[in-house]
Amino acid sequence: MTKQEIYQRLLMRGLNFRQFALNHHYPPRQVLFAVDRWAGRNQLPHGRQTFHILVDLSKTIDAEIIPGLFKEV
Repeated sequence: MTKQEIYQRLLMRGLNFRQFALNHHYPPRQVLFAVDRWAGRNQLPHGRQTFHILVDLSKTIDAEIIPGLFKEV
């Protein structure tokens, strides 16, 4: 899933990356870095916080950002 697809799904829920980050108590810049780096890839991130950001974001938009992300939770 690309960054643009993630953003469109957030917009359908009335959110943007900043609002998502603040609602989940993440630094907004870190959410953008995580999405920029990991969107569209097939590997899972190694960092705990990045992993949690992507899981929470996937749950919010009801779609896996990285294939197999929900299997690891």
